[in-house]
Amino acid sequence: MRRALRHWPSVILRWCFGLALILGLSAAAHAQTQLPLLGVGTGCAQAETFIARTSGENNTALRALICGLVLNGFIDNTATMASTGGNPYCGSGSVFDRLFIFQMANSTDGLLDACGHASATTFGGGLTFTANQGWSSTVNTNDVVTGFAPSSSGVHYTLNSAHLAEWCIASCAVNGNYVAMGARETGATHYAAYIQPNFTDGHIYNNLNDAEGDTGGGALANTSGYIVVTRSSSTSDSVYRNGTFIYSPNQTSTGLTGQQFAVTHLNDNGNAADVWAGSIIGMTSIGGNMSATQITNFYSLYCTYSTQVHGSC
Repeated sequence: MRRALRHWPSVILRWCFGLALILGLSAAAHAQTQLPLLGVGTGCAQAETFIARTSGENNTALRALICGLVLNGFIDNTATMASTGGNPYCGSGSVFDRLFIFQMANSTDGLLDACGHASATTFGGGLTFTANQGWSSTVNTNDVVTGFAPSSSGVHYTLNSAHLAEWCIASCAVNGNYVAMGARETGATHYAAYIQPNFTDGHIYNNLNDAEGDTGGGALANTSGYIVVTRSSSTSDSVYRNGTFIYSPNQTSTGLTGQQFAVTHLNDNGNAADVWAGSIIGMTSIGGNMSATQITNFYSLYCTYSTQVHGSC
């Protein structure tokens, strides 16, 4: 009996070790089956830097969005969100040169660049700001000016790696000569980069650092939500809506326009043109090429934000 009792401690230790090992393996196996937690975050330095520039509204939703962007690699986790230090703005590993969250509580906050550059500006008096939705215009003399000109402003945005994106929140018009955002120049080069969500033929057309060569377009009946035009090489560019692939024009890149990107219109060599009349744009981003996975993940993150502040996306 005494001999048996002397073995109990070692038996108990072996049993406890075995149980811990089984539980640990089970937890690891479970973790491997989980998808990344998009948009989950209660606080990060990048979110606090941005929130400090705002009026202090929508803080919970902004923290979830910005920290979700950090968590998923859209913004570097060491980014300063300002033009200082060795890793400026949204970071050297980011896809963003600019990220304008128009969908804010007031018109001042609704011009901020989340990466920390100077705010966008408004041109003309006919723009309308709708709280927690964004900007819209009805006439060709008014637009939101981003301050970003591809030929001089791009870091991540380059000739053969670039994206433009916009998110229409409400009243998203179809079947017309509308441009959601972009710029082009006249003359011999005629370099252009813009999103034309739905022309009179019901197709979306885009140009991204080329000479307006998109002649086919892709069928797109619904222009609401997140539209991205992205270029991955000199001969490859693609269009997505709400994370779903639409078509690839595959136009050859030719050059970078020197005109600043406008939103709600086309900046046509310094003149506002082709207004997307009445359509409310809640977000736009400018930067380097986005992969299909990045586009899907950003759609999920921003949809959560829009739902929190507006009730839908």
